[in-house]
Amino acid sequence: MRLLAVAVAATLLVVACGSDDNGDSPSSDTDTFVTGDVIAPPEAPPVSELPANAILTVTLQDVSVADAPAMVLATQTIELAGEQFPIPYELAYSLGDIVATHTYSVASRVEAGGDLLMISDTMTPVITRDAPTSGVDMSLVYIASN
Repeated sequence: MRLLAVAVAATLLVVACGSDDNGDSPSSDTDTFVTGDVIAPPEAPPVSELPANAILTVTLQDVSVADAPAMVLATQTIELAGEQFPIPYELAYSLGDIVATHTYSVASRVEAGGDLLMISDTMTPVITRDAPTSGVDMSLVYIASN
């Protein structure tokens, strides 16, 4: 009988630790997002005229350390076939990876077959230092072919 009581108590403890006050399952550490739209420049060809294998890559990065490569926290890759600009993006990140004194930004680029077609050329801050996490739009610049 005692063994049954201990088993029931252990089960109740596990169930209690696995839910929040609303009875829902606990949120994961990656339920936080940076969202916005990627906007093509006016001089860029429409998506329908880009190569069929064109992809948009959006990254969330820690750019805190000068003269060092940015540390990528999240990436989203979108195949552009059938898409139209502006293209929405959503980058999931873990709050545990964020340091309040660091600087984070989002960047985007369009490539096809290894060739760079468009890129964001402006630092777009997010998350810390009162920077937003939603409605973060990025404009691309067109890289004209030679």
